[in-house]
This record gives sequence, structure tokens and C-alpha cells, in this order.
Amino acid sequence: MGSYASVANTRKDVSEGVVGPLAFGVAEMQGWRKTMEDTHIVARVRDPPTHVPHAAGGAADAAEDSDDVYVFGVFDGHGGREVAHFCKLHFAETLPTLPSWRARAFA
Repeated sequence: MGSYASVANTRKDVSEGVVGPLAFGVAEMQGWRKTMEDTHIVARVRDPPTHVPHAAGGAADAAEDSDDVYVFGVFDGHGGREVAHFCKLHFAETLPTLPSWRARAFA
């Protein structure tokens, strides 16, 4: 059956955390795929970017900065686990290099 399992894995992995003034939650389910290929990112992006571990109940960073931008993203693994993982590792560090970021032209 290719990259699909014969039975869906419906177990949900749930976590939560706090980044700056924001609280968030994450729920992941593998579904019909043989392996979990998706990943996600929670980051406070500045120069340089700060990745935020989302341990339950812990504040990510005590310093508040109104110019900070918080990025929450899901990287779909349909292009493969490696592609999703690459995006997770490099997304937040790439954002500040974009002209639209420097101009604060967010859409």
C-alpha cells in the first residue's frame, strides 16, 4: 500500500506552552501514513531568531519586546520528513533576511 498504513494511527500527541505573552497548544496525529512526517515550529523571531522549546508550563523568555514577531507554523511532511525538518530548522533564521521582513511588510 505504499507509504500508507493498513490501519490509521489515531493516537494524538498533545503539548502546550507559552512564548512571550502568548499561550499555545499543539496536537499531532499520524493518521494513515506509515510514519509521522509533519513537524511544527514555535519561535520568537528577531535578529538573531530565538527558537522556543515548548515545555509544558514554562515561559519561553521573560523579556517582553513589543517589536518581536511570534511565528507558529506547521510543515507538512508530504514532501518527506527531511523537507519538513529542514523547514523547521531554517524558517525562523531565514525570515529576518527577507526585504519584506526588514520593511515590516507582513501580510
